[in-house]
Amino acid sequence: MNNNGPYIFSKLSTKRINLNILLALLPITFYFIIKDINTLIPLGTIVITTYLSGILLHYLFHHQLVIDDLSTINIGLILTLLLPTDIPFYFLIIGSISATAGKFISKDLLNPPLIGFIVIILLSLLFRYSINFPGYDLISIILVIGGLIYLILTKSIKYEIVISYLLMIVTIFIIMTWKNSLPIDNLLEERLLLTGIFLLMHHQSTPITQHSMIIYGLFIGIVTAFIYYHTLLPSGIIISILTANLFTHILDYLILTKRRIFIIIPYSILLILFGITLLTNISI
Repeated sequence: MNNNGPYIFSKLSTKRINLNILLALLPITFYFIIKDINTLIPLGTIVITTYLSGILLHYLFHHQLVIDDLSTINIGLILTLLLPTDIPFYFLIIGSISATAGKFISKDLLNPPLIGFIVIILLSLLFRYSINFPGYDLISIILVIGGLIYLILTKSIKYEIVISYLLMIVTIFIIMTWKNSLPIDNLLEERLLLTGIFLLMHHQSTPITQHSMIIYGLFIGIVTAFIYYHTLLPSGIIISILTANLFTHILDYLILTKRRIFIIIPYSILLILFGITLLTNISI
């Protein structure tokens, strides 16, 4: 198991790690189904489409696209948890195929759920369809945090990236809530916590050093918060992750030089961005 991505260097096989991710996702998935039985429709559509498209790509291109390691099922679960139950059927199919194709083409260097999510967002813009993203209640957050703890304890995920992201998002949320008298349930409704965990949980094009991972997570948290509070753009977490990926290799290179100045500079930039996010007036 290599160290590139949120997965840690581990003796666990890829299949075992994907099984742990599946086990971490099942409680929140069952909770969604209990809340709304219609969740089974997008769930079945996405999981079946990702699995079948994985098999098709495997046989068409004779590529070692692993279809029995549970990864396609995890892609389907993550996409389902990010989307409403009334999403158009063809959106789900196209998004699922795109996610699997992204996994195939990039050889797992890109985040398949993120690719599928982006494609569905683009389809909604193209066809002028308004997506009402699902809100998450306290039980949802408890279940997801519990799943995250399970993944950390089983050494199936790097905790530095996700924890850094969560700490930054929660810190900015608390300060902005106090500063602007915002409703306390705002964060839960906008899915900033859960969406970030879901997308970072299945991401491999991330840094490999500890400082790089922490900087990466903090940067995504800051940019996501800035987009949320100061722009009209939807799904800031997507833009944040894509932007962070542009600097992943540069960041690793700077940190690996082991020169203190190259460690101080990224943290200084983060501090400036943090200040800008907090000091700028909310525009929405």
